[in-house]
Amino acid sequence: MADELELRGIEPVRIVRLREGRNTHAQAGAVRALLGDAGRDQRLALVTTGSHMRRAVLCFRREGFTHVAGIWTYTASGDEDLGGGRFWRYGFWANWRAQIEHLREGVALAVYQARGWI
Repeated sequence: MADELELRGIEPVRIVRLREGRNTHAQAGAVRALLGDAGRDQRLALVTTGSHMRRAVLCFRREGFTHVAGIWTYTASGDEDLGGGRFWRYGFWANWRAQIEHLREGVALAVYQARGWI
């Protein structure tokens, strides 16, 4: 992702790679510790999956960040011929996976709220 940002014109000194935090709550806290109180007014762009975006933004807002935006990531598919049976090979399983991701995020949101993390 850092390489892609540089290709798009973002100066390398503006890109911070965070390697701490085992969950979204801990990562938001690590960013707050890194930036300090003055960082709360900086503009942040979070890059994550669409199903995880709500929880990520809420965690960063809970840490006091006021300008948090989200950039959803997507899985890109090529134009190659996939042959017959695409619904069962791709559509069914991809949709099933999406439902599991949304269920997981719903449970995670409830847990984070119960713990006071969002």
